[in-house]
Amino acid sequence: MQIPYEVQARPDTGLYNAKLGIWLFLASEVMLFGGLFSAYIFLRIGADVGYWPKGLLNVPIGTFNTIILILSSVTVIRAWMSLKMRRYADYKKWMGITILCGAAFLIIKLTLEWPPKFGHFGAIIKKDKQEEYEKYLGNEHMRARGLPERNEISGHLEAVEFTFDGGDIEDVRTYANRKGCEISDAPHDAHAWAEAPAAGEHAAAPGGAAAAPTAAPANAPQQTATAAKPSSDPATPPAEIAAAAAAPAAPAQTVDANAPAAPAPVPAAAGPGAPSPNPGGAPAAPAAAPAAHPAKLYVMKAKHEEEGFWPSVAEGLQRVKGVKLVSFEVKPDPINENPADPENDKPHFIPKTPNHHAAPVKIEAADVHHWSAFVPKHSTYFATYFMITGLHGAHVLGGVLVFCFLWGPGARLYRKNPEHLANRVEVAGLFWHFVDLIWIFVFPLFYLL
Repeated sequence: MQIPYEVQARPDTGLYNAKLGIWLFLASEVMLFGGLFSAYIFLRIGADVGYWPKGLLNVPIGTFNTIILILSSVTVIRAWMSLKMRRYADYKKWMGITILCGAAFLIIKLTLEWPPKFGHFGAIIKKDKQEEYEKYLGNEHMRARGLPERNEISGHLEAVEFTFDGGDIEDVRTYANRKGCEISDAPHDAHAWAEAPAAGEHAAAPGGAAAAPTAAPANAPQQTATAAKPSSDPATPPAEIAAAAAAPAAPAQTVDANAPAAPAPVPAAAGPGAPSPNPGGAPAAPAAAPAAHPAKLYVMKAKHEEEGFWPSVAEGLQRVKGVKLVSFEVKPDPINENPADPENDKPHFIPKTPNHHAAPVKIEAADVHHWSAFVPKHSTYFATYFMITGLHGAHVLGGVLVFCFLWGPGARLYRKNPEHLANRVEVAGLFWHFVDLIWIFVFPLFYLL
């Protein structure tokens, strides 16, 4: 049974079945991408000042891919025209070029554009800690020029500093070796280490109060006691000297030599349950607890610097039981290396090359709101970027697969009915034009604005 209007167009609409079907499908695609673009615009408008990044994409690569897609739209039309004129050899040539253009777009996207983002590091600094990183953020310069402040330090992750309290450090070393990294002890001058109190050292009583003086012998002559004068002993804290000098003189008291002497203080016995050294009196001041020694610090970095240290490796390290990240060592991007340079206030068509001799930035983990590679979880910007460009890439892949079929096995239809093959190429070409049109919206929204 022959399906009507499969090859010939209807006389009233001028459309054959497949062409009507592709227009209905493209209408649904317009609603899909229209919703995504609208969501992107509203998310960008509603973002906090300074929290929507700019200039993070490689504009030359995006421009080159745009040229490739526009060229492929021309070649697919040439392939369709060749079939209409019954030039099969020209059809094979132009359709082959279209396939190569689509494949080149995907290869560039998957090798030159996406992978570098997975290896690039970004740390959003907490608002109350940004002043400590002013040297790398340059917000005074941004405020003076009326521009949004920066809150992120980005670059290439060189190393991470961490503590480990989970058992055997060799388990962590095994993970590091598997990732092409090594673990070493942190330099001693990286962090100050607290000194434990010396043996036999006793803490002073609260408030710096001196121990009670021993009582005078019972046969001591009667004497008059006056207020104590400030001590000139160098061991006496200056605060006590000042307090004693400022205190008003106490009235003279007469000490009876025949009165029983006060018992001398007895050192507290060690151990629980010992008798109180001052029965019935005020409890003795507790001795100060010895200072806790901080956990040992380790450093993890790549064995070979040229191999790089991807943020995903640090994320895996953070998931190891007992590991706590302390700081990050980052080779900064040009925008953070010299944030006061006016050239860094705007995106560049040709990205600035990072200075490999730049001094690394040490970022304390406690000062970071969140950190990651330039992946969807990094920010709303990258979440929408990967969502829309990934969906667009899936459409490009689908179009290339259809073209490969029409160039290979499907081309045998030419011997049976050349017009039928021309209709199929036309329908596939309409879908391809729509894919190119979507990229014309993606390119300025993400790369230029």
